[in-house]
Amino acid sequence: MARLTFEDLAGIMRECAGADESADLIAGTTFEELGCDSLAVLQIASQIQNRYQVKIPDEAIEELTSPTSMVDYVNQRLAAA
Repeated sequence: MARLTFEDLAGIMRECAGADESADLIAGTTFEELGCDSLAVLQIASQIQNRYQVKIPDEAIEELTSPTSMVDYVNQRLAAA
């Protein structure tokens, strides 16, 4: 079963939000601190949904404020599938 890794997420963030390649996805760092606005987070979530075939409801996206929370949420959904 595929899992979302921080490396995968960093690549998606670069594609969707132009995130700096040197951006460090340190635990606790928010998307906002990494320069991603709400539209960028929606685009990131959309790419994850398409690539991993996992549904991320809009209400959940609003709560996923950091790369760590996004990776954890997606991997929990994948494990439950």
